[in-house]
Amino acid sequence: MTVDRAIHQATLLLDGTVLVTGGMRAGEVGLDSAELFDPATGEFRPVGAMTSVRKAGHSAVRLPDGRVLVAGGWAGSTVTSSAELYDPRTETFTATGSMAVARSDPAAALLPDGTVLVAGGYDGDRTLDTAEIYDPKTGQFRAAGRMSTPRTSIASAPLPDGRVLLAGGAGGDTVLATAEIYDPVSGRFTPTSEMGAVRYKAAASPLPGGSVLVLGGSDQRDWSGQYRTAEVYDPGTGTFTATGSMNAGRFKIGTAVASLATGIVVVAGSDPSVESYDPGTGTFRPAAGDVTAEYQFATATALADGRVLIAGGYDPDIRPTSGSWLFRA
Repeated sequence: MTVDRAIHQATLLLDGTVLVTGGMRAGEVGLDSAELFDPATGEFRPVGAMTSVRKAGHSAVRLPDGRVLVAGGWAGSTVTSSAELYDPRTETFTATGSMAVARSDPAAALLPDGTVLVAGGYDGDRTLDTAEIYDPKTGQFRAAGRMSTPRTSIASAPLPDGRVLLAGGAGGDTVLATAEIYDPVSGRFTPTSEMGAVRYKAAASPLPGGSVLVLGGSDQRDWSGQYRTAEVYDPGTGTFTATGSMNAGRFKIGTAVASLATGIVVVAGSDPSVESYDPGTGTFRPAAGDVTAEYQFATATALADGRVLIAGGYDPDIRPTSGSWLFRA
């Protein structure tokens, strides 16, 4: 990349390029910069700066018209409620309506009607149970009810019927095993069954048939409590079932998991190795090669040609990298 980054976001655009936004660089300096990766050339180039520094914890969701909603996160030493839109036609960011509250590390998901759910997170003082919906037609956020429990660093994924799974996370000083479902029809959050383990800073990825893979994360021990384990949520039964374990313990991987059109899930981050999950066998397999270091808060983005772009992250000494890698299944 053009700068070293960790805790950034990477969003696949309609033309197949990847937008990389914000994060922090060496010295924990927050970034307002953004760049584009072109799979055809294998190169990154800068685009216009964001309207705010977003050092960590912001969300980035592509809208149906190709624009990207970027919201919240740490704007330096405080959490922001501001949001902005990236327009790929002009390669510029423009401010849009702000959230009702400041949020870092919420769950964010595109809903079937083209609006965006932003739920939970941390406001700088407390973990949140509130949620909001952004409407691109009005450029405004509106209230969207409350979760059953406050959560941040949530593992979330869309379900085939338009609902959204929100699993685990941290609620204050407690790491959670509980999960809930947001239903855009009723506008309500409803508890579902608990996971087999408490998990935060984990990842969730849709699987063929509508189930969701929830993997990795940590317990209250944070760095020393990283999991190799994974489980699958079945929306038909509303239950989690253990599946095969990863070859390495991984956490801080919420943005480092990518689902391929084949159903394979590629997992990077928190270890030099990269591995893939096969839903047909329920097992993980190590990939050939590695990403040279144990990078936390990296991103993994499935490209249109079936490859996966892995970019950035920081090592155990909190040194971000500008490196990127391409995974081929």
